[in-house]
Amino acid sequence: MPEPLVRVKNLSKIYRSGAEELRVIDGASFELHPGEAVALVGESGAGKTTLLHLLGALDLSSGGEIYVEGRRLSEYDEAALATFRNRSIGYVWQSYHLLPEFTAIENVMMPLLIGAVTHGEAETQARRRLAEVGLADRATHQAGELSGGEQQRVAIARALVTSPKLLLADEPTGNLDQHTAEAIIDLIISLPRNHQVAAVIATHNVNFAARCDRTFHINSGEVRQA
Repeated sequence: MPEPLVRVKNLSKIYRSGAEELRVIDGASFELHPGEAVALVGESGAGKTTLLHLLGALDLSSGGEIYVEGRRLSEYDEAALATFRNRSIGYVWQSYHLLPEFTAIENVMMPLLIGAVTHGEAETQARRRLAEVGLADRATHQAGELSGGEQQRVAIARALVTSPKLLLADEPTGNLDQHTAEAIIDLIISLPRNHQVAAVIATHNVNFAARCDRTFHINSGEVRQA
């Protein structure tokens, strides 16, 4: 097995309200490797989204460390974290988060343009990713004109366009019918090996979790491998 891409050591996230505290993540330790898909399962409110936010540097931990390629995220300043999120992390969320007034290709180009890639190169890469998810012929359609499954494919293309190291997906089939969800599962499961990314997928879908390489259960703040 290749060297770990991500090492998580004694990670915690605590929310406080007055004298009360809620330990959403409590001393989690695990590793993630390039080319593997890891399912993250647990009851609603168990902390799946919180853990994804910590891995993606969208939130700060209360304790412990996250190492990506040997470097602690806690060493990054705000500018470095912004660059890390833009270049190293691909996000796929349940609600797609596309800009409806923009076309599919414009949505996919957005992370590259934010990262100061030239317009021509961004368009080339975006077309390549749209073709990969089966939407080459829908590139110039506005996001609001696409079906739910097509919008999620655009979101996946956008997540891949920067060639990230880590792919994070939060209930990516939660808004889709069963048939469409199965197609999205097939697509996402193929990505880690095809792109040598580590993927963490929070899901309630039993079929999705069963097809992943490993499954982590999160309960009462504890993250344990099944």
